[in-house]
Amino acid sequence: MNRVITISALSILLASCSSTELLKPLVPDQPAAGTGVVEVHSSSEEVNDDPCAHKHGDPQDYCYQNLAVEREDPEICKRVKGERFLSEKKNPPKNKCISMVAAKTCIPSLCENIKKGEFYTPLKCKQRISRLCP
Repeated sequence: MNRVITISALSILLASCSSTELLKPLVPDQPAAGTGVVEVHSSSEEVNDDPCAHKHGDPQDYCYQNLAVEREDPEICKRVKGERFLSEKKNPPKNKCISMVAAKTCIPSLCENIKKGEFYTPLKCKQRISRLCP
């Protein structure tokens, strides 16, 4: 019996924040070898393209998170819906997206955009930046 283990692109990105391997263009919709991670953007795509539009739910949120980090653009985080958390009026995936972009860009003021967070808060975001950024 074959077992398929899916590792979220977000987990890999966080574990290897400085790795440029994750940002290399791949054949669209093909998993990276051995990771189960699907490329969400290649450097040849136009800025206005939305490579995540065809996805839904969590996969779409992960796609937008990775795209925002790759492009170092916190505005893309606004597209993260966090549908599983709508009843709680919270959006941990969006907060995580903002935190990831803030850490990648070393811009602590981005952390102030984190709202109604429990796990991701402006303070934790800034603390992470202070550990990761010179």
